[in-house]
Amino acid sequence: IDATAMGILTAKLGMPALVGEIITGFVLGPPLANFVPFPEAMVLVGEIGLIMLLLEAGVELDVAQLKETGLRALAIGITGTVLPLLVGLGLATAGGAPIK
Repeated sequence: IDATAMGILTAKLGMPALVGEIITGFVLGPPLANFVPFPEAMVLVGEIGLIMLLLEAGVELDVAQLKETGLRALAIGITGTVLPLLVGLGLATAGGAPIK
């Protein structure tokens, strides 16, 4: 109920409702309020929510726009995935973390 209310509030402020729901999860979750009564069960609920979020993103994908931006969108997507991975790997290696 709290996440939905916060989602509505952030939507009225011009932000996606998901932003408010994530903020609510952070505030009520273990990092701050530790309000969640069964954290182990919430892991399953969180994974189901993640699957639903990815499904929603896939349903909202505009295929015509993707065809129009095609190669550029693919390059941005790959760069946005590979570059942070390589930077993180480089920082971890520089910090002395073993790579397994």
